[in-house]
Amino acid sequence: MYQTPVALEPPLPPQAYCDAEFAERERQQVFLPAWHLVTTHSAVAKHGEFVALEVLGVPVVVRNFDGELVALRNVCAHRQSIIARKPSGCSPTLKCPYHGWEYGSDGKTRKLPGATNFPKFKHDEYCLDKFLVEQCGDLVFIRLSETGPSLREWFGERFDLFAGWFSTGKYAQSMSCRFDMAANWKIPVEGSLESYHIPCVHPQTFHEDPGEKPSTHFFYPTGTAFQTIFLAPRWIDSRLRDVERIVLGILGIRYTGDYDHHHVFPHLLISHTDSLSVAQVVIPVDATHCYTLAMQYGIEPVKPNFFSTRVARRWGKFTAWLTRTILAEDRDIFPAVQAGVQGARKPGILGRCEERLHALQKYVHDRVHGIVVTQVVEPTTLPSDSPLQAPCLSEVAHD
Repeated sequence: MYQTPVALEPPLPPQAYCDAEFAERERQQVFLPAWHLVTTHSAVAKHGEFVALEVLGVPVVVRNFDGELVALRNVCAHRQSIIARKPSGCSPTLKCPYHGWEYGSDGKTRKLPGATNFPKFKHDEYCLDKFLVEQCGDLVFIRLSETGPSLREWFGERFDLFAGWFSTGKYAQSMSCRFDMAANWKIPVEGSLESYHIPCVHPQTFHEDPGEKPSTHFFYPTGTAFQTIFLAPRWIDSRLRDVERIVLGILGIRYTGDYDHHHVFPHLLISHTDSLSVAQVVIPVDATHCYTLAMQYGIEPVKPNFFSTRVARRWGKFTAWLTRTILAEDRDIFPAVQAGVQGARKPGILGRCEERLHALQKYVHDRVHGIVVTQVVEPTTLPSDSPLQAPCLSEVAHD
């Protein structure tokens, strides 16, 4: 069931999707205090393994230093060259390719070629900025701001639920991908918060909107959630569902057919089924461009053996392909949406099924305009065995 009985007016105008000044206010008020999914522990599990990317215009390298995951500004303190130039890799040291300066886990120089050229060199002054790193299960997050909530506080009551969905041992990473998008970051996030677009954008994958009756929306202080059982009337969909049931039986997992989708404000998206978990983050590049990172995990056999492990890997590869296909279908429609908001004269309208979009827009609006939000939590009716022990949320805003 949906929570709102009426259609809703969008809290944000079209200009919020293309205006550079508004994008900078979002950067300062919405994103700098937030946590950003950047990699997984599985991807940087060994000493010297690293990933390098740009987050909110800041070049960052996340590297394993003898078992410690460290996030540093990926810019040499000497002549500002990018240090780690590949998106990922493994190196014995963190070494600048320009003049050979080497850095340790604290961001300070470890080796300074021609050190006599720098008399009375101050290691504390010429070092790499260090950013906070925390984990939720196997997922690795960084925070650029020195102040802000802890990762557990940012997730709120859902932290342990997500940690379980991305825990190694029970799950194994099966896919990681990146898509660059010619759209404001809110457009792909909003696209994931409603199923209304499915018949038009995903006719061969999701196929149809499950509708209101089998669906439930939840509202948290830190985001929203959606739970449903997807109905699949087509022959191919029902056959795929049968295959998943067989696969899970081989792995020793009970089949329910449930689909859970979570949004953590402002830009983290998590989906979960009986056989997989997907974490997706959308990072703004500028007012009209963004990129998304997606990490998928497949369920592991309860009692692993050669056959069950092989089945799990094959199923993981197939579902990874399906996830990439769905993300590509979304990516292809977003430039048209971006062009539309740039040409719009007035705000549109949000249907009852799009109430989660309203929650996101209100979150952004309130923070960009400096509104303090007081959360009032009320209970909802949930099955006693549901993993979504989520509250219904009403908000009272004060200037």
